[in-house]
Amino acid sequence: MITLSGLPAVPCSGAEGNMQKHTYLLTVRNAHGTQKKTIVVTVTVHEIRQVN
Repeated sequence: MITLSGLPAVPCSGAEGNMQKHTYLLTVRNAHGTQKKTIVVTVTVHEIRQVN
């Protein structure tokens, strides 16, 4: 099992509560060659207001 953390935040556009999909291509290169895996992440848009 692989756990991913520290992925960069991807800005979402849309209204509060909208669902967005982001697609990531993961690539591993090692002694056995190159393997690729595509994952799709579904997120809910939330507005974060700027704090002065």
